[in-house]
Amino acid sequence: RSVDLYQDFVAELSKEKGEITVVLAGSGDDVYPLAKQLCEAAKQAKWNYACPKGRNSFFGEAEIGGLECYAADWDSKDASAFRLAMKAAELPCTFVAHQWTLRLGGPTMITGYDFHGGITNGRAITILIGRPPL
Repeated sequence: RSVDLYQDFVAELSKEKGEITVVLAGSGDDVYPLAKQLCEAAKQAKWNYACPKGRNSFFGEAEIGGLECYAADWDSKDASAFRLAMKAAELPCTFVAHQWTLRLGGPTMITGYDFHGGITNGRAITILIGRPPL
């Protein structure tokens, strides 16, 4: 079943070209595996991505419950494709209609990240993966 959902996600995403940033925003055991899956899907769909290399990767400070998705314009082609992909994969996300702003805490900004396609240009869709909601 999860394989089908994964393929559905890739299929929807592949319909457009875009850019995704995946942010670890919680310390639950399933946070990094989900991030890894989303990144693999983005890779398969030939999207540019900024993805964590491990569970200690850091992209600014974020701590949330559940999933939050940010895009400047959810009606744009790439964001629509992403939203349909999330729906196809049955991943419930809180969709926020503005760019996610990196909150920098202390000296560490971004560590342990893999950038494919260069640093994000502000058009990227950002997904924050937090601890599972209770």
